[in-house]
Amino acid sequence: MAEAHTTTERGRRSSSAAQARSADKGARPISAPQAQSAAKGARSSSAAQARSAAKGARGEDLAAAYLQGRGWDIVARNVRSRRGEVDLVAGRDDLLAFVEVKAWDSYTAADLEYAVGPAKRRRIRDTARLFLARRPDLADRRARFDVVLLAGDPPRVRHLENAFTE
Repeated sequence: MAEAHTTTERGRRSSSAAQARSADKGARPISAPQAQSAAKGARSSSAAQARSAAKGARGEDLAAAYLQGRGWDIVARNVRSRRGEVDLVAGRDDLLAFVEVKAWDSYTAADLEYAVGPAKRRRIRDTARLFLARRPDLADRRARFDVVLLAGDPPRVRHLENAFTE
């Protein structure tokens, strides 16, 4: 006879024998509707993350095009370190701008100014320092931190130069 399987709270398939063993550890089996709901939640969360990532990538593309149209060269995109991420690094003359891009539908450009709080600023600064340590060819340029805000459809662009300092 085949062993019965259920889905546990953590979304794992479990046999009745495994359930009996785990009963002492506090794990409880959940019903099939609960399991379906949990799986649907995980899928919708993944879908939401994918939509957010796609929106972020579109925003970064728009911001890069905007900056290039104003004479900036895009030196790097999505610079990641263990401390954080910088969306764009743009260069012009002796200046290097580390750019955070914010693209939201539901807020006005004025509201977005508050989107880059102290912790995010610190992560951007730390990542910028690490980037410059790996790119000594750019270390002689003046650095600044900008924010490009995108809001609406079609997006309105607002470029906040020197949005914050070190």
